[in-house]
Amino acid sequence: MALDNIRDAIGADTFGKSKGNFLVRKQYYYHNMTQDEFKSKVLKVFPNAKIIATGDHFAQFSGGASVAKSSHIWVRFNVTKQELNDARKKYK
Repeated sequence: MALDNIRDAIGADTFGKSKGNFLVRKQYYYHNMTQDEFKSKVLKVFPNAKIIATGDHFAQFSGGASVAKSSHIWVRFNVTKQELNDARKKYK
């Protein structure tokens, strides 16, 4: 699926859409990337993305927990339908 390829190009563990905005998350145990570095990866795939927010969610380790419930950095952004379609074609 093209969205899986886009997720991989960004380096995210999850790629979802909610309320018209996209949310990508990158799980960590030890910090190996900053919010700004992760945001830069989003902008490399979607150069015209409107970044709404970025964040760092810290949680105590819990084996088997989902990315959303584990420590992760995240970027919430919006792109046009055209830019999303262009990325889908590029990352087939």
